Amino acid sequence: MLRRLGLATGDGRLTNAGSLLFVGTPETGIDYIRRDFPGGDSVNRIRSSRPLIEQVWEVDQASQASNRLVHVPEGFAHGQLRAIPSRAVREVIVNGVIHRDWLSPQPTTVEHIGDMLTVTSPGGFIGGITPTNIITHPAVPRYRSLAEAMAALRLGEREGIGVDRMVRDMLAVGRPEPEISEIAGPYVRVSLAGGDPDPEIVEFLASLEPTRVASDIDALLLIDHLSTEAADLTGLSVPYAGSVLTSLEEEGVLKPGRDNKAGRGFYYIPAR
Repeated sequence: MLRRLGLATGDGRLTNAGSLLFVGTPETGIDYIRRDFPGGDSVNRIRSSRPLIEQVWEVDQASQASNRLVHVPEGFAHGQLRAIPSRAVREVIVNGVIHRDWLSPQPTTVEHIGDMLTVTSPGGFIGGITPTNIITHPAVPRYRSLAEAMAALRLGEREGIGVDRMVRDMLAVGRPEPEISEIAGPYVRVSLAGGDPDPEIVEFLASLEPTRVASDIDALLLIDHLSTEAADLTGLSVPYAGSVLTSLEEEGVLKPGRDNKAGRGFYYIPAR
């Protein structure tokens, strides 16, 4: 199994990635802390240097158990949703250990406070990746064998689309997209601002044809951007502003376009 995962050498010795995953981490790998509200006492703390695969599983289980279940009104498209989309929780934790700098003795910290989850991992961005291009830039794994083993175990994404999924899942329920930054250290910090899903956003997306729009990250980013700007301009709610833009496009009043220089999406009024 270890050879098939690429975690053993030809003479049967574990690679560094194999040692991290199945033996233990040199120091505490993940430091998870749960508080019900900012400034409150911790109600759960998980720290260990056990095999990384065990640490990931335990922290994922703890964070999911504290991820508030939101009961939505009758007739709402999804019935029940989590305060933070479950897949986004798992992706941000896994990304925080796959892409971190394992030469650093500092742990990957997972702060779960109320409906906010923040993961801070040692090591800055590499290979030209920045917070502004992280969705479009080709994946650049710091430790390729670790990333591929996690993907083979179905804990990570070999294609490097973990961030895309986080963004998509947050926007699809009307929550802000993840806040991603590089801070002094260097560290990479990713925050997921959970909360009650927006029923109007979800119903609006469910009403669109084709239905794949709700799974298309570019479409979701464009809808979020346009709806927010339209709402600021008109004073309408974001979902209603989005439906107005859709209606105007269907009537031929607006046409979708793209600023090729900046790569930004926008609507324009076609010449008559």
